[in-house]
Amino acid sequence: MPIAVPITPLLRARWDDVDKALGKARAGLFCGLSEDERQQVISAGTLLCAQSGDIVLREGDAGNNLFLILSGSVAVRRFVNDAPRDLLTLQAGQIFGELAFLGGVPRTADVVANTEATILVLSRDAFLRISDAAPTTAFVIMFNVALALCQRLATATDVQTDVLARSEKMKAQQEIDRRRTLSQMVAGVAHEINTPLGIANHAASIVSELARDVAAGRGGRETLDDIMAACRLLQDNVARADRLVQTFKTLSVSQAVDELAMVHLSQLTRDTVDLYRLKARSSKLVLTVLDRFHGDDDEWQGYPGHYAQILLNLLTNVDRYAYPEETGGAVEIEIGRDDRNGASQGFLLVVRDFGRGVSEAESDRIFEPFYTTGRNKGGTGLGLPIVKNLVEESLKGKIAVRSKPGEGFEIRIELPRLVQSAL
Repeated sequence: MPIAVPITPLLRARWDDVDKALGKARAGLFCGLSEDERQQVISAGTLLCAQSGDIVLREGDAGNNLFLILSGSVAVRRFVNDAPRDLLTLQAGQIFGELAFLGGVPRTADVVANTEATILVLSRDAFLRISDAAPTTAFVIMFNVALALCQRLATATDVQTDVLARSEKMKAQQEIDRRRTLSQMVAGVAHEINTPLGIANHAASIVSELARDVAAGRGGRETLDDIMAACRLLQDNVARADRLVQTFKTLSVSQAVDELAMVHLSQLTRDTVDLYRLKARSSKLVLTVLDRFHGDDDEWQGYPGHYAQILLNLLTNVDRYAYPEETGGAVEIEIGRDDRNGASQGFLLVVRDFGRGVSEAESDRIFEPFYTTGRNKGGTGLGLPIVKNLVEESLKGKIAVRSKPGEGFEIRIELPRLVQSAL
C-alpha cells in the first residue's frame, strides 16, 4: 500500500532533482509561482510513495486532498459491468482529485499506480493555512487547479462527442445490416421457392393431361393412381412453398418491428440458416446445423429478428474472412441448452469455422468498433461490434471468441431462457 511521509528538510533538499524532471508542473499547478512560493506549497504537503498496483484513492473516499504526480504514472479506474476499466492515464506533472477537492464531494473513481510513483499530497487544511499566510499563492494554485479541470472537461467533451459519433455510425450500420438481412431473406426465399413451385407446376400439368384422358374415356385405375400421385406431389410442394413464405414473413416482420415473442429456437435457427444457404452455396460454404435439443426444450422468449440478424452477421463474417476466396469450407452452427454446472441456465449458440483463425492480438480487438483486417474485402469493422451489442444489450446474453491462427474461429453466445422486454 502507499506510504505517506512528511516533507522533511532532506526531502526539500532533494526537490531540485525532482523539479528538474518536472518541467510540466511549472506549467501546471505551479504556473505563476516563484521558487519561494513553490517551496512553501511543497513544505505544506505530504509525500506519497506508491508501488505498481497500489490503490492511491478509492471511489467514495472523502475529497479532502489534491494530488500532484512527481514521478511515475497512475490510472483513473472505474468498474463497468463488474469489470475494471481505465478511464484516464496520468503522468508526472499532472494533478488528480481536483473535482472532489474543489467541491468537497466523495471520490468518483479509484486511482491506481501503474508504476512506482511519487506523489505530492496537499490537504484541504494545508491549503487553508497557505491561504491564511499567502492568499495570492493560494489564489494562483486555485486558478491553476480550475484551469486543469477545465482542460480535462474539454478533453472529456471531445471524447464523449467522438463516442456519440461512433455510436450513431454503429446504429446506422445496424440499420444497413438489418436491410441487408431482409434482402438476403428475399433472395433466399425467391431462389428456394422456385424449386417447389416448378415441381408443383409440372405436377399440375400432369394432372391436367391425365384428367383429359379420363374425360375422353381413356385410362383406368392406373390413370387414377397417377393422378393421386401427382396431386400428392403438388400438395407437398405447395406446402413447402407456403412454409418458405411463412418463414420469410415471420423473420421479416421480426426484423422490422423487433417484437418480443416465444419461439422454438431450433426451428428459428434452421429457418435462418436455410435463408443463407443460397449465398453459402455461391461461396462454397457447407453449412451444418448441430441441433442438441431434445424434444420441446427449445422454447425461448426473445427477439427473433435480432437473433436472425446476429446469426446472419456471423455467417457473413465467416463468408468474408474464414477461407481463401473461391475455396470455401465447413461451417458448423451448434444450438442447444447451456447445461454447464449441471443446471440449464439458458441456451448456447456456437458458430465455428475451420479456416485461418485469428491471433491473440486480433482476438483482443475483435469487438472494437471500426477494427477490421478485411477492409479491402468490404469490411467496415462494425459487424461483430453490432453482434456484441445485440447480444448483450437486446438479448441480455454473453459473447466470447475462441481462435488460434490456422485453427479456425469460434463464437460462443449464451442466451437467457427468458429475455425481458427492452421497454
